[in-house]
Amino acid sequence: HMDARNFYGRIWMPAVKKAGIEWATWHDLRHTYASRLAMSGQTEGTIASLLRHSNTALVKRYAHLSDSHLQVAVEIVSGFGKETEQMKPQAQPAISIPTVTETGIPVAEEKVEVA
Repeated sequence: HMDARNFYGRIWMPAVKKAGIEWATWHDLRHTYASRLAMSGQTEGTIASLLRHSNTALVKRYAHLSDSHLQVAVEIVSGFGKETEQMKPQAQPAISIPTVTETGIPVAEEKVEVA
């Protein structure tokens, strides 16, 4: 009978050995999870809640921003005030939204501009 509480020995250790990352720890998963949440724009409160922390104090310890994420932030700021063709807002195409009368009978589609 396999002990369900032995996930670390049964599953984790064989997986990291097979992947060639024996240095990785189970705790690294929490850091990766928190970092990816932070880089996707989640708030400290959300990250703390998902990590089951009682407050946001530990979020800074867990959530690390990657160099590429920081580089993108610098590039965004360095382009401030320099509007290029790529940065100009594009006109949104009209989309069709089918409407239904009060009787429930479908009516002709209307063209609606999306702002």
